[in-house]
Amino acid sequence: MRNHHERIDGHGYPDKLAGDAIPLAARIVAVADTFDAMTTSRPYRTALSHETAAAEIVRHGGVQHCAQVVAAFDRLFAAGRFKVETGELLARSLSEKIEQEYNDW
Repeated sequence: MRNHHERIDGHGYPDKLAGDAIPLAARIVAVADTFDAMTTSRPYRTALSHETAAAEIVRHGGVQHCAQVVAAFDRLFAAGRFKVETGELLARSLSEKIEQEYNDW
């Protein structure tokens, strides 16, 4: 999580990592975090539409974000995989799995 604010072009923080020096998990979280930040209203601005936010992420692929991660994001977004219902279903499924594993101890 430390490196999810790094940028592919090396202008991020905290370590100014670039390209493949940024761990893959951090590159994935960076795209997810950016999408969430852009589509969530803040006290200083209203949320962007999902379509506008996705287009902005794609526009910055290869500069701010990893081009391969952005391409995967773009395919998933185009396929309609970014819906609140889908996320809630996934969260519920993971929660149930964790609870079951805990109970199996």
